[in-house]
Amino acid sequence: MVESENALRDNIRRKGENSYYYAHAPRPDEVPDHAIVLEGDGIITGGPPKLIARDQQFTPQPHIFNIRNYSWSDENDKVTIYIPFEEDVDPDLVTCKFDTKEVDLTYSFSDTETRKLWLKKLSNTISPTQSSYKVRKNKIVITLKKVGSLSWYKLAEN
Repeated sequence: MVESENALRDNIRRKGENSYYYAHAPRPDEVPDHAIVLEGDGIITGGPPKLIARDQQFTPQPHIFNIRNYSWSDENDKVTIYIPFEEDVDPDLVTCKFDTKEVDLTYSFSDTETRKLWLKKLSNTISPTQSSYKVRKNKIVITLKKVGSLSWYKLAEN
């Protein structure tokens, strides 16, 4: 583009510092003599990119997504949690840990995605050794064995 055809520069030339575009105008890349330029590791000074390292393996960290789509039912001596999935679930990628007031289900869906249902404060106490989970074709079913026969009106405390 020829200098005279540039509307931004033309507007700045005609109106000077009062130009709407003055703040956005490109500035010369010259460094004043009185300026102090810092350089070194971890300091960004501009210029061309610098190679930091070569031949390093990049290992992506998995993103953890909370499972929010589930339902549950209260029966006499157990509480059952149903977690549906759109895809078939691989049983080798699922782990579930139980504690007296906690359930921690992890589904390592892929190298970059982990799905998790972590209920930290169950409404009542469960028996961790008698609780279990099963992986079906496209869902996971968790069975929590109640301690006592109290009715559960909610699954977990906030």
